[in-house]
Amino acid sequence: MAKPDLTVAITESSDPVNDGDSVVHTVTVSNVGRKAANSVQTVITLPSELTYVNHATSSTGLTCNVVAQTVTCVGDLSAGKSGNVQITSTAARACGVTSVAVTAEIDPRNRIVESNETNNSASVSLEIIGSTTCPELSMTIIEDTDTVTFDSAAFYDIAVRNGGATDSGEFEFSVTVPTAAGGIRQEGGFSLPCVDESGESVVVIDGVEYDRLTCTANLAAGEV
Repeated sequence: MAKPDLTVAITESSDPVNDGDSVVHTVTVSNVGRKAANSVQTVITLPSELTYVNHATSSTGLTCNVVAQTVTCVGDLSAGKSGNVQITSTAARACGVTSVAVTAEIDPRNRIVESNETNNSASVSLEIIGSTTCPELSMTIIEDTDTVTFDSAAFYDIAVRNGGATDSGEFEFSVTVPTAAGGIRQEGGFSLPCVDESGESVVVIDGVEYDRLTCTANLAAGEV
């Protein structure tokens, strides 16, 4: 009995690319079998180091939608026919040399019965050459005492430092304290905007509940 045989392949316009450069990935979907396949789904995943810009499809009836780093395309493929989608993205901020991968999978849920199910995925690697001068974040915690009595408070001085040569950009960090310890309370002099998530977003680690304080920072080079 004749069956479709779906395949997918990926090519890229350039490799390596510099931080901030545009790159185009062409994803070609084909039906090399002897029977048509309808409503064929293809899922393309971009790594976080690539920022989606736009896409264009060939004239085979492919339609695509984009959610975050995923491009999902649907279309009919007659026997012996192919179609493609070209995805343009920008290499996002990177430090040093970063190797990433773009992946694609056709009929990911195996909805279509094929003569060959082993050729339904593809990936291609891309090298991004980023800045040689990068931020370098570190955190230190200093406690006023390592022994406390019942119903007394312990105080912690938490410092975040950018020891690198460039600004960090905005980032988040979290501090967790066991809920049984009475939760987290900010004291005066706190220099960063923080959100006390006690009672709202309980973190469970190895069966122990923790309250969490989440802070946002943007540090210049050398700033604490």
